[in-house]
Amino acid sequence: MTDSISYKVALKDQKKGGEIELRRFLVDKEVSSSFTYLQEKLREVFPQLKQNDFSLSWTDEDGDTITIASDEELIIALAEQSGPLYKLVVKAKTQKKDSVQEDSQIHSGVSCDSCNKKPIEGYRYKCVVCDDYDLCGVCEAAGRHPGHNMMRIANPEMVFPQRLFKRIHKMQERADKQRTRQDKENGETAPPPPF
Repeated sequence: MTDSISYKVALKDQKKGGEIELRRFLVDKEVSSSFTYLQEKLREVFPQLKQNDFSLSWTDEDGDTITIASDEELIIALAEQSGPLYKLVVKAKTQKKDSVQEDSQIHSGVSCDSCNKKPIEGYRYKCVVCDDYDLCGVCEAAGRHPGHNMMRIANPEMVFPQRLFKRIHKMQERADKQRTRQDKENGETAPPPPF
């Protein structure tokens, strides 16, 4: 059995007067820090979220509701909760997704290098290491290009020079080397994170 993270998620549907639906599910540790993967998993677990936007949050030790909207915020939520069961709240929004916004997120001429979907609709994920490697949201959430950082591109009109991605990758490598060097100098061997 592979290592996994256990979630208990409460869906609060504003359409139904804030009615709550509770679900429990597992996510592999390998993809547990991917916010995009978690969003897709929630759409799978709660089919009503496929047609609506939603927000994701958790309650910290002070009783404050903290919104999760990125990988970093998801990592913080996992680190701050004691586990092994991680509790989250999903609030379904009443408005349907704006079809004009969806139309503007069609990346013409770009195909997913994993599933070959063309064009990529919604978010496009560009590898900062490889010269020409793009993923659709579903493949990125499934972790189809592990080991390399991906940049999320929402607006298809935004064009980034390849050298920008190379610089981002080199900066990440330098930061990792510096962090490793500091850990060795301090004699620290931090335990692996829970995700």
